[in-house]
Amino acid sequence: MTIEEAYQSYGSLTYETSVGCNLLWLCRELYGSDSSYYRRILRVLNPRINWLSLPSGVSISYLSPDIVSGLSLQ
Repeated sequence: MTIEEAYQSYGSLTYETSVGCNLLWLCRELYGSDSSYYRRILRVLNPRINWLSLPSGVSISYLSPDIVSGLSLQ
């Protein structure tokens, strides 16, 4: 199952960023790891986010940690 298929099947959760958030911090907060696997999921689900300049108050979509283990990163 790809990231897009998982999103269509299970939907996503949202997380609102705060001051000092960045891509690595979000991966650690949401998934407990900063692996490139989790960074890829966040990038695919949030294609319009500028990860280099992430302001507070942005809603980030992510997949539940329970379903990401079976994903293919295509």
